Amino acid sequence: MLASRTLYQRTLNICELTEKVSQASACQPRLKSFSLELSNHLISDSILLKSSIHNALSKDLSFHGQGKVVQFALILVRNLQYYLKGLEYDASLPSDYTKAILDELRKYQRYLSMNHKKWSSLIN
Repeated sequence: MLASRTLYQRTLNICELTEKVSQASACQPRLKSFSLELSNHLISDSILLKSSIHNALSKDLSFHGQGKVVQFALILVRNLQYYLKGLEYDASLPSDYTKAILDELRKYQRYLSMNHKKWSSLIN
């Protein structure tokens, strides 16, 4: 199966990081409504990412189903990147902290892309 235990562990790490980011931005004394909205979306998309990867691991999916899960996960990761950039722009998070998390998201995105390429080559 393309979605491996390593993928799930990396997903859990990403979710843990996003929860910490959301908590850190929520602790700001003058939190703007835009930042609050981004923090909420950050948490909801990380939960959605975790559940979709978990479902992919726990169910016996076809190659087509695995590819759909990976595509959906790539979209969610892109959303997480946009939310983090928005929080950085809104000055809710320090830029060095945001850059470190964005680097982790890029590594995770590359790992997902490699799985997506494997899936594509097996289908074609």
